[in-house]
Amino acid sequence: YHWMLSRLRGKEDPGLIAVFSRRKLFLKAIGLRLWVMLKVFIFMLPGVALSVLSLVPLWTADSSSSISVLSSANTAMSMASFSSIVTLVLGVIGLLRTSLSEFIVADQPETGIREAVKHSGDLTRGKKPVLFLLFISFAIWYLGEVLAVSLFGSLLGSIPALMVEMLCSLALQVYVYTSVGAF
Repeated sequence: YHWMLSRLRGKEDPGLIAVFSRRKLFLKAIGLRLWVMLKVFIFMLPGVALSVLSLVPLWTADSSSSISVLSSANTAMSMASFSSIVTLVLGVIGLLRTSLSEFIVADQPETGIREAVKHSGDLTRGKKPVLFLLFISFAIWYLGEVLAVSLFGSLLGSIPALMVEMLCSLALQVYVYTSVGAF
């Protein structure tokens, strides 16, 4: 990331040595990834709790009446659908909130893990809709990559399709990280 951020900011080209100069941050990057996963899971907990509560009508249904069981199942399905949407929305908000933490640690290695996640939340405050649209545009590019690979796979065979997939994936990853880094 450091090499890409330096190039993006127009600083002097640090060369290939900079790619390996950040190996000391490896464990910190793993810790950051685990902390972000925990934070996103905590963001999703209300939706998960709502999903568990959606099963209550099934547990309390009178099993002697089939109409009561069907009504309870219908209610549970409706609540489960709603709770799944709530869980998904909360998870997306959590991911958007923590999405810049890797770039913060790459830019300022002395920053702590929790401090980077908090700073990422501060940076994305009020900008989550724009960041969400940016990630949606990436999803469209990934769909284009899948279509290109499937087209080349059906026309040219599996080996050329694999090469096209690797090149598309590399170009797309550079585009994604550069775009989010510039955000």
